[in-house]
Amino acid sequence: MPLRPIDFEAAAVRADSTVGPETCSDCHRLEAMAWQDSRHFAGYKALHRSESAKDIRNRMEVLDGFTQRTVRARGQNLCSECHYTSVKSSKVKPIAGVSCESCHGPAKNWIGVHDKLAGDPKGKSIRWGQNRNRTEPDCTVRRSKAAESGMVHSGMIYEIARNCYNCHAVPNEQLINVGEHNAGSDFELVEWSQGEVRHNFSSSDGAPANPTNRLAGLERRRQFYVVGALVNLEI
Repeated sequence: MPLRPIDFEAAAVRADSTVGPETCSDCHRLEAMAWQDSRHFAGYKALHRSESAKDIRNRMEVLDGFTQRTVRARGQNLCSECHYTSVKSSKVKPIAGVSCESCHGPAKNWIGVHDKLAGDPKGKSIRWGQNRNRTEPDCTVRRSKAAESGMVHSGMIYEIARNCYNCHAVPNEQLINVGEHNAGSDFELVEWSQGEVRHNFSSSDGAPANPTNRLAGLERRRQFYVVGALVNLEI
């Protein structure tokens, strides 16, 4: 039975709608600093140099439609869907490892709502820790409007879990059966969200003047555990 050709359309659409982590870090500096200490950040400079990644790419060459010459190649490619953040101008270009939009959704359509008072694209710009905090009257409205435009915010546990497990569960059968990629990673939603990738500054007790990278409360960690287990089974 011939192997099915790879469809890169999803990665191309994602790159079309991505603005990149520098845009987010302009306001979310503490979150960006936490991200820079993670393997999500380090992958951009390290992954494509690993022999195991090169071996997977080489084995995938037998598939119709697979023209990726390097692991961190320009253009539409299989590796970038999970391991890189890509943007598109004239061509698709990887610019970072796993970053803000990998979890919170490509921001082109929602960033102009997320950073404006009351979610009004023509409204006053706001910056975290300056003229905004988590108790502002329009916060709920703004979050709702941003979500309608594609943002996955911290209250959307199922959607966050889907974005995590869509990569960490490695649901692409061709990568596993042909490329011999690991069939999933050592990943559990509570451990990761409250560990290496934790960036809970805006909801901490000291925010916005003296924020800390707080651990989520017990009830929320229980929610993350249950939703993570269900999404893992689903994917």
